Amino acid sequence: MNAGLAVLVLVAAVLAGCTVMQGPGTGTAAQSAGTKSAASEKAATSAAPASPVARVPGGGAKALFFGDSWTAGYGAMPVTRGYAYLTGQALGWDYKVDGINGTGYLKPGSDKARTYLGRIRALATDSGMQVVVLQGGLNDESQSLRQLPDAASTAVDLLRAKYPEAAIVMLGPGGAILPAGVNLSAVDSMLQLVAKRKGLAYVSPLSSAWITPDNYSSVIDVAAAHHPSTSGHAYLARRTAAALRALQ
Repeated sequence: MNAGLAVLVLVAAVLAGCTVMQGPGTGTAAQSAGTKSAASEKAATSAAPASPVARVPGGGAKALFFGDSWTAGYGAMPVTRGYAYLTGQALGWDYKVDGINGTGYLKPGSDKARTYLGRIRALATDSGMQVVVLQGGLNDESQSLRQLPDAASTAVDLLRAKYPEAAIVMLGPGGAILPAGVNLSAVDSMLQLVAKRKGLAYVSPLSSAWITPDNYSSVIDVAAAHHPSTSGHAYLARRTAAALRALQ
């Protein structure tokens, strides 16, 4: 079996058989493939209505952008011209940016920074936080994808415990390299399913084709380890702000 086919089989198994943790910081590992049929999973999902997606607040809202190097503004000059900063400004939010290079739901950064789970646990509780943009997934492309749904679900639960009044929006990975590999597409699909099960809005730059062969060179700086350029961050900010406004 080639690598691409193996990943597709793994994704199908995870999406059909994984369980999602329900309490903050608790849960079980993904069930092994075949313990629950796709048909029974679909029936269980349809029987339980999804939680309504919280509306995103407007100007003046207290907000947090949490994610990886893209959120940190890597590639922009200065980093405060990164997409997260520009999006917060465009929406008129009272925002903070918490991005660490190389990190993901499963992957610690190259400087041995904690994964998203460890980073979120270290955040201070804030009942006044009104919106969290949870961005990421690109750095998890090379990790054990079977563990991703539980890790992402736990991240959401931890954020809900830290910020009980906040609307959480998941922002999936972007196409740093085109065409996007099968692993990155799998990451995007898994995160979208977690968002659906958790009653969250999910914004997918991959499926919405934010980065295409036509605009790739103006968005991605290959010399900056395939991160958005300054103009690329500005473009991504416009797309992100528009997607968030649509959720208001």
